[in-house]
Amino acid sequence: MPVPPIETFKVGWLCALTEEYFAAIRMLDSRFDEVDFGNANDDTTYTFGRIGKHNVVMGCPPMGRTGLAPAMAVAKDMQRSFPHLRFVLMVGIGGGSPFAGHDIRLGDVVVTAPKRELGGLHQYDRGKTLSDGDFPVTGQLDGPLFELLSALREMNKQQKDITKPDSIAEHMKLLDDMPTYRKPPVDHLYRSDFEHRGNPGTCEVCDPTALVERLSRKNTRQFEVHYRVIASATAAMSDPESNVMYFATEAAGLMKQHL
Repeated sequence: MPVPPIETFKVGWLCALTEEYFAAIRMLDSRFDEVDFGNANDDTTYTFGRIGKHNVVMGCPPMGRTGLAPAMAVAKDMQRSFPHLRFVLMVGIGGGSPFAGHDIRLGDVVVTAPKRELGGLHQYDRGKTLSDGDFPVTGQLDGPLFELLSALREMNKQQKDITKPDSIAEHMKLLDDMPTYRKPPVDHLYRSDFEHRGNPGTCEVCDPTALVERLSRKNTRQFEVHYRVIASATAAMSDPESNVMYFATEAAGLMKQHL
């Protein structure tokens, strides 16, 4: 299909990890082979495509480069090379933090949204340690733009309407030929005071008595979408004690770049 003019790209999609990037590309309704964006100083390799009526540019740090600094570098390059972008969205994986009344499970989707005094993104490693060992968090960042919040309300309405097709499940079928991206059949939840044992990514030697028993979900949707506060920092959290539902490691730094 013809390559649209560069000024028609209004949405940026940023991934922090290569694994996220591979999955993100599958979500495009169509792809453009090549776009000449005219910035010789930008070494980032982008993927261009369309989702619905939106032309989208996707970017990711180079293979093997992870963390806040590489992600911020790509974000800055993207903004310089594509000055007509209206939004840059960070989409990726993170750690869920279920608590009473808020059931989140592997494969669910969490979208940052303000809640009372919280702007939507909660920087949980920004504060100071007190003499008693407490660490009151002081980092609160601005929430999403009003236009995006309005779109979230419409998206939430459609997701709650069980008479509508499950669009998320339909999109996830695009990953059926990628076994490592499939939703696991069982989601093991351990008590919040339990510390992980063994190698990352496996719970084979973890104490089964620390598992939390959960009932099967009654809804008909394969994937739940949660509109909640997201906590972010420069390091991953393994034993959270905070009233947030989702933890990410790069979002706070990127939000400061006005994405």
